[in-house]
Amino acid sequence: MVKSKYISLFIVGLLLVACAAPPTPPDGPDTEVNIKIVNLAQGWNEQTQLDFWFTSQGSQIMPYRWFLALEQSGNQELLRSDKNMRRLGYLPSKNTSGGRM
Repeated sequence: MVKSKYISLFIVGLLLVACAAPPTPPDGPDTEVNIKIVNLAQGWNEQTQLDFWFTSQGSQIMPYRWFLALEQSGNQELLRSDKNMRRLGYLPSKNTSGGRM
Protein backbone atom coordinates (compact mmCIF):
# COMPACT_ATOMS: atom_id res chain seq x y z
CA MET A 1 0.00 0.00 0.00
CA VAL A 2 2.76 2.45 0.93
CA LYS A 3 4.71 1.53 -2.20
CA SER A 4 1.77 2.33 -4.48
CA LYS A 5 1.31 5.67 -2.69
CA TYR A 6 4.91 6.65 -3.47
CA ILE A 7 4.54 5.52 -7.08
CA SER A 8 1.38 7.63 -7.42
CA LEU A 9 3.14 10.68 -5.95
CA PHE A 10 6.06 10.15 -8.31
CA ILE A 11 3.75 9.97 -11.33
CA VAL A 12 1.89 13.11 -10.25
CA GLY A 13 5.23 14.89 -9.81
CA LEU A 14 6.32 13.85 -13.30
CA LEU A 15 3.07 15.13 -14.76
CA LEU A 16 3.49 18.48 -13.00
CA VAL A 17 7.02 18.87 -14.31
CA ALA A 18 5.92 17.91 -17.84
CA CYS A 19 3.13 20.49 -17.78
CA ALA A 20 5.33 23.33 -16.53
CA ALA A 21 6.00 26.27 -18.85
CA PRO A 22 9.23 25.94 -20.84
CA PRO A 23 12.10 28.11 -19.64
CA THR A 24 12.41 31.54 -21.24
CA PRO A 25 15.55 31.87 -23.37
CA PRO A 26 18.06 34.36 -21.95
CA ASP A 27 17.86 36.47 -25.09
CA GLY A 28 14.58 38.25 -25.63
CA PRO A 29 13.13 39.13 -29.03
CA ASP A 30 15.16 42.35 -29.22
CA THR A 31 18.49 40.81 -28.24
CA GLU A 32 21.16 40.70 -30.92
CA VAL A 33 22.89 37.33 -31.15
CA ASN A 34 26.45 37.18 -32.42
CA ILE A 35 27.11 34.20 -34.66
CA LYS A 36 30.53 33.17 -35.86
CA ILE A 37 30.25 31.17 -39.06
CA VAL A 38 33.04 28.71 -39.74
CA ASN A 39 33.31 27.27 -43.23
CA LEU A 40 35.15 23.96 -43.28
CA ALA A 41 37.74 23.30 -45.98
CA GLN A 42 35.65 20.90 -48.10
CA GLY A 43 36.80 22.10 -51.48
CA TRP A 44 33.46 23.84 -52.10
CA ASN A 45 33.34 27.13 -53.93
CA GLU A 46 30.75 29.73 -52.92
CA GLN A 47 28.22 28.63 -55.55
CA THR A 48 28.38 24.97 -54.44
CA GLN A 49 27.87 26.04 -50.83
CA LEU A 50 24.85 28.21 -51.73
CA ASP A 51 23.39 25.40 -53.86
CA PHE A 52 23.58 23.03 -50.89
CA TRP A 53 22.15 25.56 -48.41
CA PHE A 54 19.16 26.42 -50.57
CA THR A 55 18.34 23.06 -52.15
CA SER A 56 15.37 21.30 -50.59
CA GLN A 57 16.49 18.66 -48.11
CA GLY A 58 13.21 16.77 -48.42
CA SER A 59 10.76 18.67 -46.24
CA GLN A 60 8.47 21.64 -46.73
CA ILE A 61 7.05 23.26 -43.62
CA MET A 62 5.09 25.88 -45.55
CA PRO A 63 5.05 27.34 -49.06
CA TYR A 64 7.98 29.69 -49.62
CA ARG A 65 5.73 32.62 -50.57
CA TRP A 66 4.01 32.32 -47.18
CA PHE A 67 7.40 32.44 -45.43
CA LEU A 68 8.34 35.59 -47.37
CA ALA A 69 5.15 37.36 -46.23
CA LEU A 70 4.92 36.04 -42.64
CA GLU A 71 5.27 38.68 -39.90
CA GLN A 72 6.50 38.26 -36.35
CA SER A 73 3.99 37.99 -33.53
CA GLY A 74 3.37 41.31 -31.83
CA ASN A 75 4.79 43.56 -34.57
CA GLN A 76 4.86 43.96 -38.33
CA GLU A 77 8.52 43.08 -38.83
CA LEU A 78 8.99 40.17 -41.23
CA LEU A 79 9.75 36.80 -39.65
CA ARG A 80 12.64 36.44 -42.10
CA SER A 81 14.37 39.66 -41.01
CA ASP A 82 18.13 39.25 -40.56
CA LYS A 83 17.88 40.20 -36.89
CA ASN A 84 15.19 37.60 -36.19
CA MET A 85 16.90 34.86 -38.17
CA ARG A 86 20.12 35.42 -36.18
CA ARG A 87 18.12 35.39 -32.93
CA LEU A 88 16.59 32.04 -33.90
CA GLY A 89 20.04 30.60 -34.69
CA TYR A 90 19.77 30.43 -38.48
CA LEU A 91 22.80 31.14 -40.61
CA PRO A 92 22.59 34.55 -42.24
CA SER A 93 23.00 34.67 -45.99
CA LYS A 94 23.12 37.35 -48.60
CA ASN A 95 20.42 37.80 -51.23
CA THR A 96 21.65 35.88 -54.26
CA SER A 97 18.42 36.00 -56.27
CA GLY A 98 19.03 39.45 -57.73
CA GLY A 99 16.31 40.99 -55.57
CA ARG A 100 13.57 38.62 -56.71
CA MET A 101 12.94 37.02 -53.31
